[in-house]
Amino acid sequence: MALKTFVLTLLVVVPLAFSATAAGQVTRDTFSFDTTITDCGNTIHVSGNVVATFQFVEKPSGGFLSTAHFVPSQVRGTDELGRRYIANGLSRDTSIATPHGGFVFTAINRFHIVGTRGAPTFYVKETFHVTVTAAGKLTAEVDKFSVECM
Repeated sequence: MALKTFVLTLLVVVPLAFSATAAGQVTRDTFSFDTTITDCGNTIHVSGNVVATFQFVEKPSGGFLSTAHFVPSQVRGTDELGRRYIANGLSRDTSIATPHGGFVFTAINRFHIVGTRGAPTFYVKETFHVTVTAAGKLTAEVDKFSVECM
């Protein structure tokens, strides 16, 4: 699925953006978004922009906190029947590294491609979380992904 690929791409873009962000600074950027979705029984092409906000904070005791927030902006499209779609939602990633080497990562994605004139709405829900101790032991893992056509 193209949208899942987009989310995975964000996991690559986020670290690059953080490397360019000075500690404690908030940066914003806009990325082009263009994809075709073939779920919900039809082909939906949407395009527009995604506005991204990044923050990286080094903690005084060591470790860091980083966040990334992605919101569609003017993402619109049509299906093969000419019905219009409007995208909204958000993706939010939070990473925490402890001073002793532990790590927590949480990603929440709620993305809607809202159909008009009787077209179905495409709804992606994803929650991903891992917690790793300083010794490298995975102590928590959640990976829930669903697509609904409403």
